[in-house]
Amino acid sequence: MGRWGTGLYEDDSNLNFLYLHVITPLKHKLAFLLSPEEARTSYNWIIEIMTIVETMLLFDTRALDYELLLHLEISLGMAKRCREIVLKIWDTDWAGDRSKNFNKTQREQDRHILVSWLDRIVEIATLYDIETDLEFDLSDFEPDVTLPYFSLDRLEVRPDVFSDRCGDVIGELLENLAQTVVFYTSPERRKESPYWLVYAPIIVSVDVMAFLCANYKISPSVTVETVDSWQNHFLDICKLADALDSESHRNQMDAFVRLRKVAETYPPNRWS
Repeated sequence: MGRWGTGLYEDDSNLNFLYLHVITPLKHKLAFLLSPEEARTSYNWIIEIMTIVETMLLFDTRALDYELLLHLEISLGMAKRCREIVLKIWDTDWAGDRSKNFNKTQREQDRHILVSWLDRIVEIATLYDIETDLEFDLSDFEPDVTLPYFSLDRLEVRPDVFSDRCGDVIGELLENLAQTVVFYTSPERRKESPYWLVYAPIIVSVDVMAFLCANYKISPSVTVETVDSWQNHFLDICKLADALDSESHRNQMDAFVRLRKVAETYPPNRWS
């Protein structure tokens, strides 16, 4: 049975695009990092893992729609393996002295937060695991500290010179989502593709870009002018489909407003 409502994620098309193009890449990267060949006691490994975990939890805390948790579709086996491997590496004596979050003292102090993060992922996986007969309601997730916590790190790149960073997976997601918007708002696609085929890729990409950039306090790597151009192209598509006068459309426009705000707050770097 299809799901249709006025909210951005009260819609099967939007949820399906979110799952295929946002959640699935995160799951693939998580599985890759947890493989025996990749799991290691290193700064780069732990920040990539924590970026994936905390990005999933950000979607959880946002509570876009209860159905969204189903679309995380994390297997219980992977969730438990993630918990086991991350804690094992977290507790190992490894160098992280240049990092705000991952030096040994900070790891010991924050271990209880890490455990609660990983337990939540296991809880979500348990709720939707097809091999378990457990039936329970998923409680609201109310983290003790603001997300992202571990994956928004300050790294000392030179003596007394610090750089903010998160896992590379965020940049990869943002680039892919921006390319999606460019493709679906191109002149060829606007002329050839009906509204029902293009609105989900455009709107979900815009919304997720705004959401991730606002939380990670990073640039979407597009200018305000680019966001305005994307919005105008989307409006052209809506006009052809007579899809301008609805609450759904107003919610879609709000996504552009949010992306415009982060593009203005965190403009792309201008390299000379």
